[in-house]
Amino acid sequence: RTPAFNEEDVSDKPARLRATPPLSPGTVADLDLRYRSQLESLLAVDDAVKRMVGRIRRAGDKRMTYFVFTSDNGLQMGSHRLLFKSFLYEESTRVPLVIRGPRFPRGVVREQLVSNVDLAPTISALARVRPTLPMDGRSLLGPARDPSVLSGRELLLESNKTNSVAVRSGDWVYIEHAGGDRELYDLAADPFQLESLHASPPHAAIRDRLAARLAQVRDCLGPSCP
Repeated sequence: RTPAFNEEDVSDKPARLRATPPLSPGTVADLDLRYRSQLESLLAVDDAVKRMVGRIRRAGDKRMTYFVFTSDNGLQMGSHRLLFKSFLYEESTRVPLVIRGPRFPRGVVREQLVSNVDLAPTISALARVRPTLPMDGRSLLGPARDPSVLSGRELLLESNKTNSVAVRSGDWVYIEHAGGDRELYDLAADPFQLESLHASPPHAAIRDRLAARLAQVRDCLGPSCP
């Protein structure tokens, strides 16, 4: 249970969420069951990864093999009264990424913002192939070697299902929804996104700056993407 679970006050959230009632006791019980079941299912994933690594080790080519562990999205699991995904909150957009291989330093954690769109350029660089189509992402070989590479990067976030777009810049995330609703969060002060600052006069400058930046990058392609 995080502070965002079954959020009590959603008056600062978009219209669709304001119309979402609090979770019922039955729904909460179902979420608990789903969460436990998901953790149990991951035991099989652990076993499968162990078998795969073992086979590669026995084949003798571990020095040439890269392992990439990640996910396409997270689930809300009751955060902000939501059950699954599609909204651009941290529970859905923040996913694990672990890469193991000879060109990635061992036991190192990097803090730069990266995205799933970076995986294809990274794999292309490792395979030493040149893509024939523009790629929006960046190879992660540079940031893996040097924590200063991409240190000031911004990320474009999109949800086709909810027609929402966002830009993440440092600890700030600014979200625009179809219909005109907006959200602005300082993740350093409000990591669970409980209070949107989009209507706060003291934060108008950062809101407007990120809105302008989002307008620049929401239709970006290739090198023009952040």
